[in-house]
Amino acid sequence: MSEQQERQAAVERLNRQLAEQVEVIERLRAELAEEAVRDPLTGLHNRRHLDRVLVADLARRPRTGQLSLLVLDVDHFKSVNDRFGHAAGDTVLTSVAATLSAAVRTGDTAARLGGEEFVLVLPGAGRDQAVERAEQVRRQVAAVRHVLDGDDVGITVSIGVAVCPADGSDPAALLRAADQALYTAKATGRDRVVAAAPGDPDRVPAAVPTLGGAVVPVLVPGR
Repeated sequence: MSEQQERQAAVERLNRQLAEQVEVIERLRAELAEEAVRDPLTGLHNRRHLDRVLVADLARRPRTGQLSLLVLDVDHFKSVNDRFGHAAGDTVLTSVAATLSAAVRTGDTAARLGGEEFVLVLPGAGRDQAVERAEQVRRQVAAVRHVLDGDDVGITVSIGVAVCPADGSDPAALLRAADQALYTAKATGRDRVVAAAPGDPDRVPAAVPTLGGAVVPVLVPGR
């Protein structure tokens, strides 16, 4: 009986060790899978993950209502790199990413499109709510001060907002509408939010500031 008990104990030890090894392997596999969809600099999700999320969120959109997309671009980012160096530019990008991460709510997705451009996906959010969220992000980014090479520097972002289904019903159309709104924000002074204006695709929205600091869109011909 003693020998049988020893064999049984040995088998149980081996089973425990095997279970522990499987757990480690699964954890490492999950970490590698997560790293594959994360931007290494900012820690936000990358374009690959964003594309998947948009497809899934838009498929659920008929049940959840509207879906809004915010595209953000850091104003005068090239000047930051040229004046202070790429390390300072990385500091600015990680700071903006941290602001976006703090703004994420359950179901939202924050991602880095590339360079100094970011995206925030807001399932269930309509135009007014999306513009309000965008204004909050814009103000929070502007409130942060950066010490770059001994200088106290403020950073701003321009934000374009698009809403499904009014501005597009597929990822490409929605991103295009938000990017067009972002273009208008850049062209009309930067450090502002512009919402896409549904209608003629050859027209672009222009920002009209309101007393609350938000914007409303009007149509102007062409770019």
